[in-house]
Amino acid sequence: MKKSYCVLSVLLFSLVLAVAFFLNIVPVVKQVVAGTPSEGIRVQIESYLAENIYGKKAFTEVYGMTHQLLALDVLGPFEYVRDDAGIMQYIEPAFDPAPFLDSMKELKCVLNQKGIPLLFVELPDRGKYFDFRGVLHYSGEPLPEATEALESSGIGILKIADQIELDSPGTYREYFFPTDSHLTTKADYCNAKLITDHLSKVYSVPFPMSDVVYNPANWEWNQQEWLGGFGRLGGRSFSGADIFTTFLPNFETQMQLTVPETGIVKMGDFYEVMTDGYEALGSQDAYWVTNYGQWPQPVYTYQNLFLEEGPRLLVICDSFALRTNTFLAMNASVLTVLDPRYFNGKDYLAEYLSMDFYDAVIVLGGGSGFYKCHFVSDFGLDKLKAKGGQAEGYSGMNINFCNNVWLHDQGVIPSILIEGSNELSLSGWAADFSAEKPLSALYVKAGGMILKCDYGAPRGDIVSYFNNQDFLNTGFSVKIPKEFLLTQNVAEIQFIEISADGTYRFEPVSYTIQS
Repeated sequence: MKKSYCVLSVLLFSLVLAVAFFLNIVPVVKQVVAGTPSEGIRVQIESYLAENIYGKKAFTEVYGMTHQLLALDVLGPFEYVRDDAGIMQYIEPAFDPAPFLDSMKELKCVLNQKGIPLLFVELPDRGKYFDFRGVLHYSGEPLPEATEALESSGIGILKIADQIELDSPGTYREYFFPTDSHLTTKADYCNAKLITDHLSKVYSVPFPMSDVVYNPANWEWNQQEWLGGFGRLGGRSFSGADIFTTFLPNFETQMQLTVPETGIVKMGDFYEVMTDGYEALGSQDAYWVTNYGQWPQPVYTYQNLFLEEGPRLLVICDSFALRTNTFLAMNASVLTVLDPRYFNGKDYLAEYLSMDFYDAVIVLGGGSGFYKCHFVSDFGLDKLKAKGGQAEGYSGMNINFCNNVWLHDQGVIPSILIEGSNELSLSGWAADFSAEKPLSALYVKAGGMILKCDYGAPRGDIVSYFNNQDFLNTGFSVKIPKEFLLTQNVAEIQFIEISADGTYRFEPVSYTIQS
């Protein structure tokens, strides 16, 4: 009888799987194959199933429930492991943090010259209660050798674990989401306060709103039942549900958000500017972590319009600092966020360090992807071999328009063209005539600031003029803040042309700003 019951159970379960397969694969085949080239079918099927699979949540719960009944703590081929504190650990291969360390050392040298303090924030070890700690590598694992290397380079370090009590599984679950890689809101609020206190005490950075921002009574805290990224693999039956705490200030705010890559500019109160409005969605499936910040943007800036006298902060981080940045922005006049994982070869850090002055630079990351990044702290122009100027054009280039006005005389920019504008906007063309190809890069130096030009725009007129099709993508544009030109008394700008092969730079091309 028992044997028959087991056979019947297996047959029933197989029938359920067969029905589920039929319900899912038929619409996939109909929708995907109808209009998809053969090489794209697999990708399209995976994408369609991820979004449209029938009973996906139910099957995930059955999967997690099975593991729970069998007392298994592992999901997948040993990818996700539940530790003794009930926290999911993501197993990943070891990696070399050398690119990150090199970047930090370069950054330290640059900031020393500018007199700006650099603070690295070390997060606690996520795997304190993980049995395979020291044997397997996991997301959120500490990097003691890297920390030691930073300390030996004279970089300031704030070790969060030394400032808080994480002495039990319960306190660990208050700091780390059991079902997600990120930190809880309580942890982010705590981190922001510790960073503020450290910068104030060690570097005398003034924070005029600390008493308001770091009084929990001045915030409205609301809790949402939530399942993080790890938990969604095994469902609530396996990992349980987390509580995500949303927050809104009870004090008056007026903020502005600028996202250069998308052109987004938002102005309003905290809710309108600092959140992405997930509350209005009314969905328990919302990934609440990204309700704050502008993931996955490489750069964005918060301006606190009610706190002009506050500090100016630059934060280099990954998504582990999204809510931390939100709290910090309430106590700063300007907070610029850079995520090097999305730089894609562009020198955002050098650009923003040259455009603005900051009272402190903060580095905070929690994922391995962050520590694999090399974020360039300078353009390395002084390391390139120098070569003489070019004969064609105005030493290999021409400015065509200055603030939308045609520039007749090369070498001179009439200051009258800058009046009535908040910037010096330039556009033109430049090429490597020795190689008869476009430059590999073009920079402009104004005083102590170096900006990378937006280079490579199509210029059919240059192709026709020089009768060279290879000169098509030689157009450039660049904008220099007028405020910088005035405050630094800049009387001349110089363009730095980098050869087509990137191995040398031509003699700088100078333009005088003439009154």
